[in-house]
Amino acid sequence: MRWLGRAVLILLAIVAMLAPALWLGRDVVPPRVVRWAMNQAAGVEAIDDLAFRIDRLSFHAVELVGLRVNRDDVLTAERIRIAFDPAELLTGRLRTVTVTGATLDVTVAPDGTLRPGSLEPLLAAFTSGRSSPADGPPAVRRVELQDAAVHLGGGAAGRLRLEGTLAPTPDGAAASMAWQLAAETDASGPLAAGLSVEAEGRATLDRDPSGSRVALAIATG
Repeated sequence: MRWLGRAVLILLAIVAMLAPALWLGRDVVPPRVVRWAMNQAAGVEAIDDLAFRIDRLSFHAVELVGLRVNRDDVLTAERIRIAFDPAELLTGRLRTVTVTGATLDVTVAPDGTLRPGSLEPLLAAFTSGRSSPADGPPAVRRVELQDAAVHLGGGAAGRLRLEGTLAPTPDGAAASMAWQLAAETDASGPLAAGLSVEAEGRATLDRDPSGSRVALAIATG
């Protein structure tokens, strides 16, 4: 994930040198820089298209709007705010990434696994070891999701809404999310077709070298 901090650092350096010209081309140049950084970090051409616009920029934060990932828009977001400390940014570290109005398209496979479509090569690259993780503290202190939604297709059609925080740690991660699910199963999934599921609650996750601990609370459903 340190590619994200380095990409932000590159953007700031370019802005400092070419501020007027870059601001006119802020819909084109920055997405190309970030796309290049992501593909370089993954070691594979995983991102075929990336679009966003810089809405605000300072030496402590950058705000992006209108994020679209890949030609099929598998991942979108209304706004992303990336906050950082200038000294920590030099090492590729970020303080907080706040994502508002994100949507992710996933397919429920026959075995029940979730497949994120065109993002699979990127996730595979970062989980298979082709992208070497950096030593030391996590690249991001905290990720905040606001009004996020996972659009389900395949074995279940519907939507999973999420809102909460994820805090990476040197050995794992801790997360706390409010969730709301509304979906109907299909014959191509692991469950019988025609089942309607509506529920909401809160989930927490603690992951470290000893394993993962998940607590799921269902308020209604």
